[in-house]
Amino acid sequence: MMNVAALASLAAIALAGCAPMISGTMNLSNNEETVNKKATEYFKAAPGQVKVSNIEKHALNTTFRAQYRGKSYNCHVYYGDVTCK
Repeated sequence: MMNVAALASLAAIALAGCAPMISGTMNLSNNEETVNKKATEYFKAAPGQVKVSNIEKHALNTTFRAQYRGKSYNCHVYYGDVTCK
């Protein structure tokens, strides 16, 4: 019979292997409309104030450029969350 520590280790390994699949599946739903909506939410802007361009879908994330209040940002969506620099 397996002990609790061994079962916990196996569960952690199994879940770690699922992370890329989850991210990749979430990334499939990203399109211009969803990226624009997520960027608008990220900047807490009104609809139409954020312009997105150069959307590129990769295996685990989507990268894009955002224009907001006269500044340009390099952004990406990973696990459904937007990060811009």
